[in-house]
Amino acid sequence: VASALGHAHRQGVIHRDIKPENILLADDGQPLVADFGIALAVSEAGSTRLTETGMSLGTPEYMSPEQATGDRQLEPTSDIYSLGAVLYEMLTGEPPYTGNTAQAIIARIMMEQPTSIRLLRETVPEHVEQMVMKALAKVPADRWQSADEMLPHLEATAGTSGGLTPTSTRPIAGVAAPRRRVWMAVGAAAAVVVIGVYGGTMLRDDPLTITTSNIRQVTRAVEPEMGPALSPDGRVVAYHSGYRGFDRHIEVRDVSGGRPLVLTGDWGGVQRFPIWMPDGGSIVFRNSRSNDGHDAGLWKLPRMGGQAVARDSADRVALRGGWNTNSTDDSVFVMHPATGDTVLRMFNSPQSPIWGERWRADGGAVAYVVGNYDYQGGSGNIAPSEIWVATIGGASVLVSDSTSLNVSPAWLPDGTLLFVSNRDGPKDIYAVRLGGDGVPREAPIKFTTGLEPYTISVSADGRTLAYDRFTSRRNIYVIPVPTSGSVSVREARPITTGNQIIEDLDVSADGQWLAFDSNMEGNQDIFVMPLAGGEPRQVTRDPGDDFSPSFSPDGREIAFHSTRNPTRDVYVINADGSGEERLTSDVEDSRMADFSPDGLAIVFSQFAKKLVHVVRRETLDAPWQSPEQLPIPWGFAPQWSPDGSSVVYDVSTLPRGIDVFQDGSSPRRVLTHDTAGVRTPRWPEWSTDGRTIYFKAYGPDDVYGIYAVAAAGGEPRRLVRFDEPSMPGFGGGNVVEHDGMFYLSIGEVESDIYVMDLEY
Repeated sequence: VASALGHAHRQGVIHRDIKPENILLADDGQPLVADFGIALAVSEAGSTRLTETGMSLGTPEYMSPEQATGDRQLEPTSDIYSLGAVLYEMLTGEPPYTGNTAQAIIARIMMEQPTSIRLLRETVPEHVEQMVMKALAKVPADRWQSADEMLPHLEATAGTSGGLTPTSTRPIAGVAAPRRRVWMAVGAAAAVVVIGVYGGTMLRDDPLTITTSNIRQVTRAVEPEMGPALSPDGRVVAYHSGYRGFDRHIEVRDVSGGRPLVLTGDWGGVQRFPIWMPDGGSIVFRNSRSNDGHDAGLWKLPRMGGQAVARDSADRVALRGGWNTNSTDDSVFVMHPATGDTVLRMFNSPQSPIWGERWRADGGAVAYVVGNYDYQGGSGNIAPSEIWVATIGGASVLVSDSTSLNVSPAWLPDGTLLFVSNRDGPKDIYAVRLGGDGVPREAPIKFTTGLEPYTISVSADGRTLAYDRFTSRRNIYVIPVPTSGSVSVREARPITTGNQIIEDLDVSADGQWLAFDSNMEGNQDIFVMPLAGGEPRQVTRDPGDDFSPSFSPDGREIAFHSTRNPTRDVYVINADGSGEERLTSDVEDSRMADFSPDGLAIVFSQFAKKLVHVVRRETLDAPWQSPEQLPIPWGFAPQWSPDGSSVVYDVSTLPRGIDVFQDGSSPRRVLTHDTAGVRTPRWPEWSTDGRTIYFKAYGPDDVYGIYAVAAAGGEPRRLVRFDEPSMPGFGGGNVVEHDGMFYLSIGEVESDIYVMDLEY
């Protein structure tokens, strides 16, 4: 095979898809390298036309790092890498990198080193492993530079490891059967079509092309490092470091290396969201909580440390493209700083506020995010959000879709807008060109693959981009309900494992089954598994994201909400995956459904207006009726009591608290914000006997935890402390108590900062 590749390379042809399926064996055992479809497609398209959008071609498990990132100029060393991947699989039984999706595989290719062959199969000679690992080097210059260079080592390996006398090898003439020739022709055509679809604008006379190179890791600390902000000159990156819910501080680091400079390490508390002033001389950041007397709000520090001062009105104008802003309940007004004249009005719902604003360099337009406000705090929430662009003197224009995560807008100098989205799978970076009125000139294109960025920042010249690679895993843990005192989350043990995100869960009434939402198959779907352990079974399969399952009392049905439509809607489905039915279809955002104990009603909340609704049926076999509103103001996450007589919910307005509603009576306050030092009580859940209400809240020591309060009211008691930074309790999602055990979602978080070069 190496000899055949050497022959192809001498003719100027790079195969681009070396894998076991493309290596055929003749009757005498002689290999034939087949299917030059991708090489042919690239060749016939002229130069590098097919890959100039940064699209990567090939089979992910065998792609070289440069091929996976869409490098336009592949060298013979790329085929050498692929051949090394085939050799690795021949020796160990699987390729060097595997994963559930192409993006996951490519991410591992870029970020990880392959497991030692001898660790997997100790009988492989050391020199054989060294030869294969050299072929798999991430940097092309570190590999065998040609098939001809690698060939003698392969022949020597055959002689020493197999007891065979090395023999010369040569490419042989092979004739494919007619069916094979047809298949190869169709494959080449298919490659052209697929690239055309994903490239979006590549067939235009003026295609938008952005390529990436020279990706380097800037931070490596154990605690998460997030929110990168590149200095205007692209030389320094600022970010915040620390675990969510614990102390965070602002650091800066030279992108070329060196140690970080901690700017607010002696403040204590939480400092986040650094932004550079346009002149690059100082950094503005938000101080949410500090222990040294600094007030909450926005502060400014010199870029390399010094005396902090509160941000003033001039700073505010400079950060907003030279304009001033003022917010009301439903609008954000952009005004001339001298005259006060309004030049732009953007609507701003209190429930879905505008956030993540980024002004174009000329001050003529602003990009911002609507929806999924929790994302900016580092929650990892994948709820849908939208990117909007508003031009001065014009109107706001939606430039993304409405059913995916779309966040972190950033401008290039030519007015092209970059943003992070999961619209085509895991998160990557997209670009869209806009007209003078902010209207997109074409569909957004994706120019990274498998990057999984959380947020991005671009230098003033648009040549350097920084991003944080945020990895969040959330699995279901179980911990005994303490009879006295409180226990640390360290006592919890996992009952699901793996690289997935589980937000919400439920236990069937008979205690036999566990339902949960998970992204183990790509997007968020509903799964069920035996509570005692076993393989999960997928229940929903829609491309949209499905959340928050709730079992019917007999365990035969599951209610959930989904983002598959522009607004969330409540659905019900049989536990075997059949009979799915949509129960809400209005313009409101319906979520957090919960089955009543008799199975004849489902209660849910409408997020925007914080109203609680119920949908009913007369019998278990009767159709569901239209939703009706309950007299519950500002209610969220409603849950039926075990006897079905009451609904508990958290109050999503001031003063925050936990209320209980019973038909025919006014809501009754069970717990008020700041009762016994408990702050922001949320996500209430009944105990099995209905005497106790469990909820999540912050304690007087600012440690998040699970609390209990008597259903009749009284003093809250902390049961579980989320006092381990590496095991954060998911702020959203309920805690289910069953048979003296708490079942809940607990996360693991990692995040580092990376920098790459852009060409466009």
